Amino acid sequence: MPITIISKYIPVMYIYYIIDDKPITVCVEGNYASWKYMDEHGMESHTIAENLSHPLDIVDLLTKIKIPYSVRTLKLSFSFRPTSYKVLYWPECYAGIRENYYTNYKYSDVMKDNLIIPLGESGYIFQVQATWPQGEAYYDFYVSKYNTYSIMV
Repeated sequence: MPITIISKYIPVMYIYYIIDDKPITVCVEGNYASWKYMDEHGMESHTIAENLSHPLDIVDLLTKIKIPYSVRTLKLSFSFRPTSYKVLYWPECYAGIRENYYTNYKYSDVMKDNLIIPLGESGYIFQVQATWPQGEAYYDFYVSKYNTYSIMV
């Protein structure tokens, strides 16, 4: 559920990956932002806009990415490069459980903008928390994994 109030000022995040030699690009808009910008009159404005739902509560509404287990990384990019960002994640089994909001997340490894997908679970909820001089924005998405092998009879 992306922000609509100031979305024209907030950078979008892109996720790139390859399945069967086909490049795929997914655009993810921010779900939360605290942002300073110049309005049409040249005045600086500061706006906090947010989807008040935690990503664990809105998994059905998040941008969904389906990848085979063999895909181990997703390339992250932004329409305007942040000064820094970090990636939190929760296994999908934590969805809807309030106690997991701020205690049972982990930080994902990111190397040269390549998000390394954890092994194990079949799905994860991710939150990218990015910072710019103008403010910050959070991007939430869900990754589900599937097997690509078939059973020979």
